[in-house]
Amino acid sequence: MIVLGIDPGSRRAGIAVIEQKSPGGPMTMLMAETLRLESLDQHTARLLLIHDSVEEAIRLHKPNLMTIETPVYGLDPLAMLKLGRAQASAILAATRHDLEVREIYPKAVKKAITGNGNASKEQVAGMVQTHLPGQEIPTSKDATDAIAIALCGIFHGDSMAQGAASQSTRTKGNWSQFVKDNPSRVRPA
Repeated sequence: MIVLGIDPGSRRAGIAVIEQKSPGGPMTMLMAETLRLESLDQHTARLLLIHDSVEEAIRLHKPNLMTIETPVYGLDPLAMLKLGRAQASAILAATRHDLEVREIYPKAVKKAITGNGNASKEQVAGMVQTHLPGQEIPTSKDATDAIAIALCGIFHGDSMAQGAASQSTRTKGNWSQFVKDNPSRVRPA
């Protein structure tokens, strides 16, 4: 199984790809990087870079699944809107390649990786290294978070949608299936 993990952001975004050739077998980090978006002045240019980077990772690594962190409510509505757009750019790229997308909440990622839903980013990074022994893990928290998000897809596989990721009353779905079920709601590019 190959999982693409995305930590969306409007200033920096993390992208990682993890492969596990057999259930319970060793995992290999195929890529992990941080997109530094703050140098781009236009928000639309940032969204395009996210979209294109996710598409490139999909073409290069051919993942079976994309897991992406779900934005959580913040105090700044504009920041939340920008974060949602960043997430949507990544989801759109995956959907165009018929890649299944699963959302996961930040606390669920922390719990799956460390056993503690309130773990710090440093604790998550430490456990990521434990799950990928002998591999050089990037120091960027965005890339490390993307690795953790991808690991959740490996750990939970088919049960992820019913597990920790669905603790909310909001409906979680598969964007590829939504597009197929609602062709009249999709505009051509």
